[in-house]
Amino acid sequence: MTRLVEWFLGVVGAAITTGIAAVFAQQQSSVQAPGGSLWPFPGIVLLEIAVLGLMGLVAVGLDREVLTWAVVGALVGLMFLGIFSVGPFLFPTVSAFLVAALMADRRKERHSLPKLGLAAVTMIGNAVLLIGLIMITRG
Repeated sequence: MTRLVEWFLGVVGAAITTGIAAVFAQQQSSVQAPGGSLWPFPGIVLLEIAVLGLMGLVAVGLDREVLTWAVVGALVGLMFLGIFSVGPFLFPTVSAFLVAALMADRRKERHSLPKLGLAAVTMIGNAVLLIGLIMITRG
């Protein structure tokens, strides 16, 4: 039963992230100037959100705890960077993947605390990478 709940949470997380990316991309496209482009920003961030959600689903499905925790961390970083736009919509996804990771750790009697550190490192790394990309493209 626990495994079924983990799968459900993974599907919910992936559905939310892909939905968020699609809705925000459509909304941003409608407000772009004629001939404008979503690339590189916000398009790359929306693509990353969708890819992370799908990676989270795969990680939960394959029971890869390290990847699941890394996805949680990366999404938390995006949630904080996008606090005034897409960030609040990522909270349910982060929660779903976090609960799935915690359930998997408990089911396999693994310690979650070290993986929380991995999530923190991934969060910081993703945030630094995106801030660096923004600085490079804004030149």
